Amino acid sequence: MLLMILSILLTQMNDQLLSLDLMDLQEAYLWTDSTYYLQAAKQLEHGWELQKLEPGALTCVEYAYVQKIKHNLIVGCKSQGNQLKFNRFNMKKQTLRFTIRISSISNKQKDFLNILKSVNRKKQNLFQFSNQNQITWSYLYLRDDYQEILYINPVQVNEQVKQYLTDNKIKIKPILDVFNDNFINSVVNPLEINDRLINQVEDPIFLNLGPIELLKAIKNEREIQEFKESQIRNGAALKYLLNGEVLDEYQAAEVLAQHRFKQSHNMGLSFDSISSSGANAAIVHYHPIENNKSNINPNHIYLIDSGVQYFDGTNNVAKNISFQKINNRRKEYLYKSTSRQFIYRKIDMAQENQDSWKNYGCISKMMVMESQFRLWTWYWQWSRILFKFSQRTSLNQQIQI
Repeated sequence: MLLMILSILLTQMNDQLLSLDLMDLQEAYLWTDSTYYLQAAKQLEHGWELQKLEPGALTCVEYAYVQKIKHNLIVGCKSQGNQLKFNRFNMKKQTLRFTIRISSISNKQKDFLNILKSVNRKKQNLFQFSNQNQITWSYLYLRDDYQEILYINPVQVNEQVKQYLTDNKIKIKPILDVFNDNFINSVVNPLEINDRLINQVEDPIFLNLGPIELLKAIKNEREIQEFKESQIRNGAALKYLLNGEVLDEYQAAEVLAQHRFKQSHNMGLSFDSISSSGANAAIVHYHPIENNKSNINPNHIYLIDSGVQYFDGTNNVAKNISFQKINNRRKEYLYKSTSRQFIYRKIDMAQENQDSWKNYGCISKMMVMESQFRLWTWYWQWSRILFKFSQRTSLNQQIQI
């Protein structure tokens, strides 16, 4: 009787590859979705069989169950989580420092009062915030009109912070007390507050967008101007990237990051830059590393997707860059290839479940679309041939004259 080891793990490879693994005495399988499938195909060593996590395919657990029945295997599972010991106060004593710059608060307060009036019509009594951003801005706008209570881990609050909060009339309570206090007519956002807290509220008032979010959506003139200035800085950094140097994917991402770091008000990158050339651009969330990158081929499309955070604004740019001139014919070819792959994919998805009449109708519709597409392609090709023929005919007539 063989033994199959079922290792349902969240595996992390060199550059953040998430997967599920299944191993027996003869073979090893790795499941991952389309996000990392192409990356895994390049990085997996010999002996692993790659499987896709997608609708219609056997999952890791289903495959293990099939093999168990087929070969009379014993599936062994071991949870490492039961060895963990719960420690409620194991956080380090540290105070995070943030610099807050306020722009035209007086104008914002007027807008905030209007938002509060609309909420007060529902007889609200409390606001509940759990997002750090919401807590900070609520202090700026609510401190004069509302009594604020901050539920926080006491380990994170030193004497200086306690004194500052006390001077600003903010009451401090241990974070676990939030589960014991009574809340009536509290305004909550179900996407932000967990179910346990919502169930403690008598007659809760649900808002998909809280007053702070609505307030931040209204930009004043200074904020708009700072957004523009941050975009100009980001554009200047991109210009250095396109100065004609021959780089590989990793070097291009590093060059862009270094020029951004030299700029004023820079707070770091939003995420690892996606710098990919040619076939690598088809890998979802691809980002090069120093020992696994490709040279940027001037004959291929180069994709750069990069984000940066400035003190006065956040910028994210995603561009497909061609180092050669692309004519209209090439653009049409790229568009047609993409459309054809989309149609073929829809047909494959419909044919996977052909038992329902709905899917038969979907297949018929896709076939009609494919026929129309081929007819349009045939018409476009012959139109170009006839156009060139007419040009040559007119040119020959002019020469004879």
